Amino acid sequence: MAGLTNPDLVLLDIRMPVLGGLEAAKAILERDAVPIVIVTGHTDQELINDAAEAGVFSYCVKPITAERLMAAIATAQARFTDLQKVKGEVGDLKRSLDDRKLVERAKGIIMRDMKVGEQEAYRWMKRTSSQSNRKIADVAKSIVALDTRPPSSR
Repeated sequence: MAGLTNPDLVLLDIRMPVLGGLEAAKAILERDAVPIVIVTGHTDQELINDAAEAGVFSYCVKPITAERLMAAIATAQARFTDLQKVKGEVGDLKRSLDDRKLVERAKGIIMRDMKVGEQEAYRWMKRTSSQSNRKIADVAKSIVALDTRPPSSR
């Protein structure tokens, strides 16, 4: 059901009629990132650990007041926002590192083929990037793709 409605938050119990709350949480999180709060009467430490391992953002034990539930929801949403931000930053860093590796590889190809030094190869790539109005990583990708030498002779 969560996959159909795209909820902002999911509230689950540990024990539910058709599918257990932790299994439901895992299934939901496999399809979409969403903060999940468990509201349950079960206080077993193993269940609490399993909930944390499943990716649940908050675990509330019944009986629960509206204030406690609101605090748990606010905390879960804040943790979720923080996690999404960190995931975005990690993705950005990974792309930057991949781009840097590609630039270095392309620079090596230019140095080899044009018989120039490292700085001149980089300047050539920067000039080409600027003149073609493309990112330097895109220029590097084209250079690497056009490299016809077999890998063993590189």
